[in-house]
Amino acid sequence: TYNWARSWPGLHHSDWRYVIMEEKAPKVWFFSDLFGIHLFPTVEVLFALSGAWVALTQGSDPLSWVDLVALIITAGAITIETVADQQLVAFAKVKRPGEVIKTGLWKYSRHPNYFGEVMFWWGLYVFGLAADRSFVWTVVGPLMMTGMFLGVSIPWMDRRSCERRPEYAQHMKQVSGLVPWFPKKAS
Repeated sequence: TYNWARSWPGLHHSDWRYVIMEEKAPKVWFFSDLFGIHLFPTVEVLFALSGAWVALTQGSDPLSWVDLVALIITAGAITIETVADQQLVAFAKVKRPGEVIKTGLWKYSRHPNYFGEVMFWWGLYVFGLAADRSFVWTVVGPLMMTGMFLGVSIPWMDRRSCERRPEYAQHMKQVSGLVPWFPKKAS
């Protein structure tokens, strides 16, 4: 949200992904917009927050080691996402057209900010488990979020980056898409 607020150009701006969706299917744009951009993500966030709901409504026991694990996951997630976003902002100020960020967390993941986001939702799930393990079904939330990033967001961003940055296809072969890991050697 902070990144969005910091870089938002105003009401006249449309996210590039929405523009592409509208251009590809103008006749069904209303339904794509309603369901794909508004309703589905809202339902997804509702499910993803179910772990937090369990923690807030069912938890009354003293804090346990599982709460500590959840705290470490969520605090780590926020830290990773914040650092990755700050590194990207700094890179954007000095980059040349077509250049790919390969420093900091971005050396180990093509999307470390997304990794932080995914970790955050898993952390909320673990908070729910700490409060009441009978709500294990709430795993649907972080699974949906992880699926959205792996199945939609990352492939879409990678395709766009390949179109705009000639060396990005090679970068994809060397650097993990989501989970930070040591980069492979150039072939």
